[in-house]
Amino acid sequence: MTQRMACEASDVFRAAAPVSFPLNTTTDCRPTHPITVVEFHGTADEIVSYYGVGLFGFQGARKSLATWAALDGCSGEPVRTQLKGLSRDETFTECRGGTRVGLVSIAYAFHEVYGNADVDIADYIWSHVFNDVP
Repeated sequence: MTQRMACEASDVFRAAAPVSFPLNTTTDCRPTHPITVVEFHGTADEIVSYYGVGLFGFQGARKSLATWAALDGCSGEPVRTQLKGLSRDETFTECRGGTRVGLVSIAYAFHEVYGNADVDIADYIWSHVFNDVP
């Protein structure tokens, strides 16, 4: 639902933070405005694959990051930030309208990434996504 909101209501919302669910490749996503999107995915997710196609045919987290970067007209390389453990944040900071597009990879986490030891997702969303939107 968060991905759909970002695609269809970018004129209402300025940021979205989907957790464990990438952009669906069968969806025709055409946001009317650039929108900050920072996704959260576990690298060991077997339902929604991190690297390839998952259980239900959704694109992987890496491809979803690339798709959002293209939709928001991002350029350059993402800024990589090492988080606790082996988890990391990769965020494109040079996107249209001052938006950002990122992927927070939770190392060894499965589909349910809440409660992991590396990243407090709610706190991270508040302090690094919603609190820093143009």
